[in-house]
Amino acid sequence: MNDSEWTTPHQGLLDVVREEFGRVAYSHKTHLKMVDRLNCTMLWEKRANALLLTLTAGDTIGVLLTDARLAKIAAVVLSALALLLMVYSLSRSRDRLVELHRRAALALWGLREDYIHLIGDLKGGAISASDARARRDALKKVAARIYATAPDTDNAAYQDARKALKSDEELTFSDAEIDVMLPRALRSDVTSSPPAS
Repeated sequence: MNDSEWTTPHQGLLDVVREEFGRVAYSHKTHLKMVDRLNCTMLWEKRANALLLTLTAGDTIGVLLTDARLAKIAAVVLSALALLLMVYSLSRSRDRLVELHRRAALALWGLREDYIHLIGDLKGGAISASDARARRDALKKVAARIYATAPDTDNAAYQDARKALKSDEELTFSDAEIDVMLPRALRSDVTSSPPAS
């Protein structure tokens, strides 16, 4: 396969695959941000509930010791608030939702990696256009199955993902960062030297 074959007619195929990769990468990061946001919300709900229960217990002791009307009212109000928060937290099933977002992110991570490999093969000319189209179509079917079962994300998670990908560059590595993780012989800054005779 010569270079000219990939410059014009198949550049469109590469562009489409890159676009699909971008959508998958954003979806993957958005689901991860949903997990972070839901975990944060659950943590604050647990802290608020613990505080309300502590205050309720303190007021209950006050009622037993003083028999003051104000302490009784405060104990009832705090107990009701703690109960409402607990019922609200349980009714939201956030633990289950976190797990669903985690599963979606994991599935999208694998898909994202497959797209990266396909882009590499396309750019390197290691795959024919018909094989690339077949792989792209197979990846689209996998993406459709993942999206069909994934829970909905919200705009705040998307904006967090956008910041993470664009500003914080969470999906990218510099050559130096990659080299640190690789054995010395595989690093980009090492020129291969001929074997000693």
